[in-house]
Amino acid sequence: MIRAIYPGSFDPMTYGHLDIIKRSAELFDEVIVTAMINPQKKPLFSTEEKKSLIEQSVKDIPNVKVAAFEGLLVDFVEQNNANVIVKGLRAVSDFEMELQMAALNRKLDDVETVFMMTATEHSFLSSTLVKEVSRLGGDISSLVPEHVVDALNKKFRGPNMDKSTSAVFEIFNLLDKFEDKVENLDCVPFTKMVMLRKNEILDIISEVNELIPEEIYDARRIIQQQKDISENEENQLLVDSYKISEKDIIEEWEKFKNKVESLVCVPSTENVMIGKKEILDIILQIHIILPVELHNAKRIIKKQKEILEERTQAESI
Repeated sequence: MIRAIYPGSFDPMTYGHLDIIKRSAELFDEVIVTAMINPQKKPLFSTEEKKSLIEQSVKDIPNVKVAAFEGLLVDFVEQNNANVIVKGLRAVSDFEMELQMAALNRKLDDVETVFMMTATEHSFLSSTLVKEVSRLGGDISSLVPEHVVDALNKKFRGPNMDKSTSAVFEIFNLLDKFEDKVENLDCVPFTKMVMLRKNEILDIISEVNELIPEEIYDARRIIQQQKDISENEENQLLVDSYKISEKDIIEEWEKFKNKVESLVCVPSTENVMIGKKEILDIILQIHIILPVELHNAKRIIKKQKEILEERTQAESI
């Protein structure tokens, strides 16, 4: 009986991993997919979560088992009476490191390593890339199994949130649209006033107030994730925030709301007259006092998107 060990971090499981597992299952009598525990890394998923995601992915492959292990891989190989280690290779850059590890494992325990080239359609795929795309609200349904998509959504969106991480821009989008609308309005003749539907203004105020707590929560989570994965000085500057609370913004909006509610509609209409410059100044003030977390999260997401686009372009060349 030839038993193979397929080790990896699997944080999370991808279709690239599954491709290697299925092909290994056809070559060997038994394959043990092993989530290796590295205490020096900060994985997104816990060991039990990784195991569960892998088990759901391989449930229809009868000769595949799932395990987790912390320590030397060769010790796990020996404990399970395995004959071979399976490693997937995506590119030449993978080979150099894996060759070194294979040589070391053979030196330590005389165990063979079999290298398998990842299928062409998965050659660009990595767990890191999948996490970045998911964090940015992108579609990862073609990259990982459906249950992994759900697990990533829960990690990045939170258990009670329906918005993607990219929704941290919603407040900015809402304010920008409102500002554009006001900018494009013509003043009432011989005045500096503009006509706006009273309920439209109140609806925008209400929507911003509802978004603030969730989006600040989202922004702080993004910043913390960035802090966890980077010791870069520039990124550290991004995460040192928390200067203004959502309470301050809501109070500012409440002043605006009270002002609007006190306005009397133009007879026979639902419109109110309000100073154009006054509205624009209020929008500017809101932008200024928005917590630095939101601005920093926006910068982080923009930077991550630029990196992701560069990587995607590089992989396509």
